[in-house]
Amino acid sequence: MPAASVEREATVEDLNQAKSRFWSKMKAFAGKVPFGKDAVALYYFITDPAVSFVAKGAAIAALLYFISPADVVPDTIPIAGLLDDAGVIAGVISMLGSQLKPFKDRAAQWVKSGQTPEE
Repeated sequence: MPAASVEREATVEDLNQAKSRFWSKMKAFAGKVPFGKDAVALYYFITDPAVSFVAKGAAIAALLYFISPADVVPDTIPIAGLLDDAGVIAGVISMLGSQLKPFKDRAAQWVKSGQTPEE
């Protein structure tokens, strides 16, 4: 039996879910994931009103995958549990390329401060 397709366009509900659940997940895994700064850059990208909703689609999907408790390899499995998340984040970072430069700069500031920013 073929696997069901989960491909679809991101919705406003997806955006709101990613925004509302991101920081609790990030705080729980900060310092434990080497892709933390990239995840924060994607968060800043999806929350920027100047970025078109269409452009945000892949970033929203990547962050929803990261914050979801049900993914291919559960996060509770040491090391391997976050490797799939890292792969998804890295793929989207690569895809968005230079569009993320200003958001990566902001993420670097967050890493230094360790504080959840105000939107």
